[in-house]
Amino acid sequence: MVIIMARLAFIGTVGDSNQPLVEHINEINPDSVSFIYTKRTGNYVPEIIEKCNIKNYSCIFLDNHQDIDEAFSKSLKEINNLLKEGYDVVGNFTPGTKTMSAGLAMACIEKNCEYRYGYGERDEKGQSTSFKENISQENPYEKRAINEFKRARNFFDKYQFPASLENFTIASSKLEDSHLKQRAEIFIKIVSFYDTWDKFNDESLALSLRNILSEIKYNSSLHDYFIDEFPNFYKQMKNNLFFLNKKDNSMYYLPDLLNNAQRRISEGKYDDAVARLYRALELIGQLQLSKFRIVDEETLNNEKIFQIDKNKLKKFPKNIIAEIDNLNLRGWKNQNEPYLKSIDLTKNYKLLNVISHQKRNELEESSQELYKFYNRINSHVKIRNKSILAHGLKPLSKKDAEKIYKLLLKHAKIICPNIEKEMEIAEFPLFSEE
Repeated sequence: MVIIMARLAFIGTVGDSNQPLVEHINEINPDSVSFIYTKRTGNYVPEIIEKCNIKNYSCIFLDNHQDIDEAFSKSLKEINNLLKEGYDVVGNFTPGTKTMSAGLAMACIEKNCEYRYGYGERDEKGQSTSFKENISQENPYEKRAINEFKRARNFFDKYQFPASLENFTIASSKLEDSHLKQRAEIFIKIVSFYDTWDKFNDESLALSLRNILSEIKYNSSLHDYFIDEFPNFYKQMKNNLFFLNKKDNSMYYLPDLLNNAQRRISEGKYDDAVARLYRALELIGQLQLSKFRIVDEETLNNEKIFQIDKNKLKKFPKNIIAEIDNLNLRGWKNQNEPYLKSIDLTKNYKLLNVISHQKRNELEESSQELYKFYNRINSHVKIRNKSILAHGLKPLSKKDAEKIYKLLLKHAKIICPNIEKEMEIAEFPLFSEE
């Protein structure tokens, strides 16, 4: 079996004291050498080439030795060229000005290249007199998984939870420092939690978030980290727990559903958003019907299904019963079926209209208001039928989704006047708001 050794390229800054550079080049014996120099230090390049017997080299000239952007961009370009040619690249930023060294170091970090810094004794004039050693510098971006943390937070803020989870998991696998590893692992739990919530898998959500918050609270290192770095994120998680503790009340599914639709709009998933808004319109009617105590509470609490108890409905006055007969509700005349299990959207609101005809109290008046507003917005919501996720082939636009969202929010305020406050409490935290 033939083993092909990778070719090695060296890139370094040239200054007044280049012995560390010479030592490092002779130590690693690279296949190619790239010098970064200025007008004043260019004269040293031939001397280094001779001392190291370099055959293959290139020179990168900096017009301004104090321009960090130039140092970075030219270093990065050279490294990219070397990588394209199949080299493994190692950098050394010992000589040269601080600006030149910083530019090369940034470029090495950007391309995940090994880099070193040599040091030595200096005389009274600050000149290096004897070279001590080369220190291989560990990339702090790798050591602290900075790029993975950054990408993971960005994905989280875009509600791309699987991608965020993957990057936090990669970060955790890289880290050795126990405190940093703890941070990655708590973020893995946080992302997994919000991914579950975003999919409406609300089984034990409150308990899961309570456990996460307790882990942060009783770990002084994690607690201090969140308080110092992400106080708003931490505060919003607490708000979320307050909201979830109330979610046994079916009314609290409405702000959650509207928030979910808003997240889909922000992602550009307009058909998904309108599908959720259509469900919100239906839910508002169901919630209002439940206020008349005709919805079977046991089924709603245990199975999360709205079904109307026909016996309770039949206790309404005879004139109301006659109007219900005219609605032709499926299962209404089936004597063997005690419940109305599925009522379509329009008949849901028509039933609400019928049982609130008497207008004797605030509930009946608000029900009439809901029915009238439903008739006004229904034509707009019906655009969903053209969606590729419903019955048509045409995708919906951002304008469509935002218009329907505003209408549904106004509709929701009739049944829940403080809906916007509830939505604010239920809103997912964002790293970008720090």
